[in-house]
Amino acid sequence: MRSLLMLFTFGVAAAASAPGLASAPRAGTAPDVDRVQLAVVDSGGASCPRDAVLTAWAHTNGPGEVRFVIHNSGGGKTGELKADAVAGAAGTYLATYRHTFKITTDVDLRYMAEVSGTGKTSNWVPFKATCGPQARATTSATGASGQPPARTATESRARESTGKPTAGGGTPPASSKPPAKPASDSKPNSQGESSGSSKPNSGGDDARQCGRKITVTRYAALNREAGKATALVTWMAAVVQDYPDSWKDWNNASDRDLGCKRAGALWTCSASARPCEP
Repeated sequence: MRSLLMLFTFGVAAAASAPGLASAPRAGTAPDVDRVQLAVVDSGGASCPRDAVLTAWAHTNGPGEVRFVIHNSGGGKTGELKADAVAGAAGTYLATYRHTFKITTDVDLRYMAEVSGTGKTSNWVPFKATCGPQARATTSATGASGQPPARTATESRARESTGKPTAGGGTPPASSKPPAKPASDSKPNSQGESSGSSKPNSGGDDARQCGRKITVTRYAALNREAGKATALVTWMAAVVQDYPDSWKDWNNASDRDLGCKRAGALWTCSASARPCEP
């Protein structure tokens, strides 16, 4: 009997110390947070108002409630924004908070996500957006897809639990204004001089009319091809803000320059050209 009791006691002790059995938090307790990430993504286009999406992620050791606080470099911060950590296919846990806000004027801020009570924060993420035909910067710490970088192939299927922001979220207004649009009435005369300054000048070697050079930049693209495609779409959207819709054809443009460079694990791509009439 004594031997059986000792064996039972040893078996319980061994089971309690087995790897993985004590790793998940008890029900009703907050999970431990391993790391925090943040992304702010512009929906694109040239007009305002338009949408931007802020997404915060917390990687945890188990299920439970996570409370995010979003800070910006202007000194603003939200209240506690609640999200539940849920299990993924790879056995990892992820809490996701997502908020869509409106860009109504030029923005140049940095954002940071904090998990309340843990001391864990994301990096500061810069976010720039311009209302008008100028280049528009979209930056993200985690990629343009709006998903955090997965540590395994199956972890990429993120689960989200969406809350509502409290006062203090979103983007404070900036004071800068979009540039004035050029007029489009005047045309060059037979001497090659314009009868007014508002019509695009001659496009160079041929008789087509071409406008001023427009440059846009696509930040945080997942790959070179996606970055180029988005840069071209944004360039075309910028063109139609000042010129006829038929001028947005990239193949008709003059002084074209489309290129990308790697920025860490992501890509930055720029499209620059003078739009021309067909």
